[in-house]
Amino acid sequence: MDSARSNAQTRLKAVLTEAHRVRPEIGAITGETDNSSYTRSIDSELWQDGGTPIPVTDIGPTLPFASVVAKRRSTRRFRPPELDQVGLIVARSGLTQHSARDFAGAPIAQRPAPSAGARHPLALVVLAHNVINLPAGAWVLDPDAAVLRPAMYSPDAVHRALAALSDALHRTELPPAAVMAVGRPGATLSRYPDGISLLWREVGALLMLVHLAATDIGLKSCLVGTCGVLHPVSGDPSALVDLGAVVLGAPVPCGGDSS
Repeated sequence: MDSARSNAQTRLKAVLTEAHRVRPEIGAITGETDNSSYTRSIDSELWQDGGTPIPVTDIGPTLPFASVVAKRRSTRRFRPPELDQVGLIVARSGLTQHSARDFAGAPIAQRPAPSAGARHPLALVVLAHNVINLPAGAWVLDPDAAVLRPAMYSPDAVHRALAALSDALHRTELPPAAVMAVGRPGATLSRYPDGISLLWREVGALLMLVHLAATDIGLKSCLVGTCGVLHPVSGDPSALVDLGAVVLGAPVPCGGDSS
């Protein structure tokens, strides 16, 4: 037990020390750093060629911010939501307002959630199990075109991921829908070599935005701290990995588990 505690303390110190050192790499800003692996946006690598995109919009009903915060709850029981509702949530959480490339050639953007260096290394992937008017499967938000595109994941992969989310919430039934954050650590690390803590902070900010966007339109949701249920975890910073999710759906009439 003492050895385990000591190892945990050593890891914690290393993580906090790295977070203390976070600074942008000057070479990446001036173009001296090789960013050839990160010249495409993350989301574009996740959708299938072909397939019919589904338009989404960030225009819809909304409440005062203070009211949204007051209503926020983590809920673990749901009914099926509608496509328009899910689309509105991801649109408000992830659409691009402005895009460009930095001096290193990496794509940068202005979006609702903050991102170190405007790199936005995360994509929003919708896993649909039982969403009204949305075919079951995986859909990735194209933040520039404001559409959901069919994602590359197989039905089995989607089912396993949803089952992992259910298990994390100690539920037996699959959630009707989930929004996952899928990212590539190297997109951030290529500019912030000691910036892995930045990636986790961005995941939290993005998923909280999804959580609040669901609350805003009357849906229920819960953040889930899973990792690697769609993509295996590896030591390769250029590899894609899922870093958390928000399960969501319409409210159950009798209430449901909430906190």
